[in-house]
Order: sequence, then structure tokens, then C-alpha cells
Amino acid sequence: MMPVKEKKHEKSPDMTGSIDFPLEEAMKLADWIVAQPGEADWKGDTVVKVPIVGWNKEGRQNPDFKFIGGTCSALKQENTSVSDTPPPF
Repeated sequence: MMPVKEKKHEKSPDMTGSIDFPLEEAMKLADWIVAQPGEADWKGDTVVKVPIVGWNKEGRQNPDFKFIGGTCSALKQENTSVSDTPPPF
């Protein structure tokens, strides 16, 4: 995630970005998501949770350039519920 260059209004997001998956891995992730039984979120809606992690980073050549680097994984922490079927990737 990187800082938004120009916010259109006060409530606009501060950062933007994307998660890029190689197509083969994206297809495996989609199959894994569909196979999950789901769990309740804080509102009681049934959701599939895919954990993400992030780090505050700064540019190597320009320390004033701040961004967030991270990863996304279908593997869940041991203390959370998870399907008996492990992710295929």
C-alpha cells in the first residue's frame, strides 16, 4: 500500500494498492475460498477470513517515502478456526 498522491476529500483513503496473485495461485485461492465453511464476523455475518500482515516501510533511496508492505495467505493462525482442508498452495 502506498500513500494516495492527491486526496479528493477529507474522507478519502490515505493509502491505496493491490494484491497481485499469479493466475495459477489465484485460481487455487478461489477454489480454497469456495470450500471454506465460513465463520461469523463481528456483525454476525458469515465470512471467509484470509489473514494479512503488513509492515511500515520507507524508500531505500528516499527515506521520506513511506509505504506499507505485506503479505496475504490462506493459512490461518492456530488459535482461529480453519477448515479441515488445507489451502492448495
